Amino acid sequence: MNHFVHLVLPLCRDSLRRQLDRGEGYFAEAEAVQILYHIVQGFKELADQHVVHRSLAPDHIVQCE
Repeated sequence: MNHFVHLVLPLCRDSLRRQLDRGEGYFAEAEAVQILYHIVQGFKELADQHVVHRSLAPDHIVQCE
């Protein structure tokens, strides 16, 4: 039995890595707090659903409009 789950998500053209590459490598404090808040909320939701993300990287943190 296959226990893999495949996710189909909307196309997100921006990632945290791209945002860092476009800027000077840092965010304003308020923006950084907002980004971290959303990342933590996402991980909380994953943990609540007993899902483990095994490949956390700036390229894998996407922002959709």
